[in-house]
Amino acid sequence: MLNGGVIGFGRMGITHYAILNTHPAVNITCVCESSNFVRKQLKRYADVNLYGSYKKMLSKEDLHFVIVATPTAYHADIVSDALDSNTAVFVEKPLALRRDESSSLTDKAASKNAVNQVGYFLRFNEVFKTVKDIVDHGYIGDVIHYKNEMYGRTVLKSSKSWRSKGELGGGCILDFASHCIDLAQFMFGPVSRVGGSMLKTIYSEKVEDAVYTMLEHENGLSGNVMVTWSDESYRKPFNRIEILGSQGKIIADRQEYRLYLRKDPDPESPYTKGWNIHYLPELDQPVRYSLRGSEFTLQLDHFIQSVIENDTQGACTFEDGERADRVIDMIREDFISRSA
Repeated sequence: MLNGGVIGFGRMGITHYAILNTHPAVNITCVCESSNFVRKQLKRYADVNLYGSYKKMLSKEDLHFVIVATPTAYHADIVSDALDSNTAVFVEKPLALRRDESSSLTDKAASKNAVNQVGYFLRFNEVFKTVKDIVDHGYIGDVIHYKNEMYGRTVLKSSKSWRSKGELGGGCILDFASHCIDLAQFMFGPVSRVGGSMLKTIYSEKVEDAVYTMLEHENGLSGNVMVTWSDESYRKPFNRIEILGSQGKIIADRQEYRLYLRKDPDPESPYTKGWNIHYLPELDQPVRYSLRGSEFTLQLDHFIQSVIENDTQGACTFEDGERADRVIDMIREDFISRSA
């Protein structure tokens, strides 16, 4: 049985706790949360040790892993201390507030031979995994260009929460666009250059509410990222990717993909000329507990299996998180240079 702890008990901390609390190989023994109110409520309903200081929790508890779900500004110190405590670490995205912090954490995890993972859950969505397989197989020929989008209604008015404060990790580029950046690098490889970047405010005063940019990958592929967390027409966060190839195209979101082929593929292919439409229930793996989508369970189950097997080269490691943070810095620098 693996002993685990959760640091940060907001929306994502609660999500991860609920999913892992049902895992047959996991015992969540402790939670660290800075809010006295949250700790008092949790004490009424959960049989866990409660802490207001993560340092105290790490020193007193015998843990195999921790889940870090605090605002981004606190990731670097918490993750570094957890690695020094010889525990595996799953940290919510993005990995850190600054790329030098990401690089330091990646190096430390490697030196400690520690299991590590960043919470880019779209890599575990069965639709997007299938889309990657279709592209890699060459069904749509050579990729010409893609459009990678994410929309939601997280910020629809001026706010004073941590999401409105860049120094704490707020802003659409860290919260939403980071997902699109990681998905793009997962599907098409590392990004080498960005261009035409725009960071726009809509309701916020000190952070961006929308991100628009073009990514160019090391292999020459290119795509546009279009993101806003201030679109009230969406009930919940929505991801979509459209990929144009020389022999067809794909339009996909987390629930379905539509594949258009200009000609019939090989006879053993499951696809035909024209439109092929498939839905998540056809692809989805059964999960023991589903909350907010099976991909959230699948990413945590992957992490736990990595801890059990001491596999430090699993999916979405700190190295992948550092790559995403590098592109975030590139977008910001591109926007500043264009605005000068």
